[in-house]
Amino acid sequence: MAEPEPTMSYQPGFLDKATISIFHFVNKFVPWYKLPGLLGAFNLSALRTELRGYNLHDGYSTTSAQGTAETDVVPERFHGARQSDGKYNSLEMPKMGCAGMRFGRNFPRRYCERPSEKDLMDPNPRMISEEVR
Repeated sequence: MAEPEPTMSYQPGFLDKATISIFHFVNKFVPWYKLPGLLGAFNLSALRTELRGYNLHDGYSTTSAQGTAETDVVPERFHGARQSDGKYNSLEMPKMGCAGMRFGRNFPRRYCERPSEKDLMDPNPRMISEEVR
């Protein structure tokens, strides 16, 4: 049985969209890696936001698995620091990207069906590893 589509995906805010548009224009003339250091870093941040908003699909059927600012209160000490397991890197979705969470997908879940046992074992991984030696 196919899992339901996520109810919500990340959408950049107005300021993010404006920044992305500005860097699209700038990058027509100067690529990000030729920009001065801080400006290039802002350009990469805008690119990351764009990719997150338009290319990745949530790995869960609902966003509740990644937490929300209301359900998972972020301790004050993590507002300006990172934790080693990746929790609280996003204050809006505190569990996004932390240890044990699914990665974002490049395709919506409805297009990614679970492979059968036969599909996983053909060709046989053992035979491949013996041939590659």
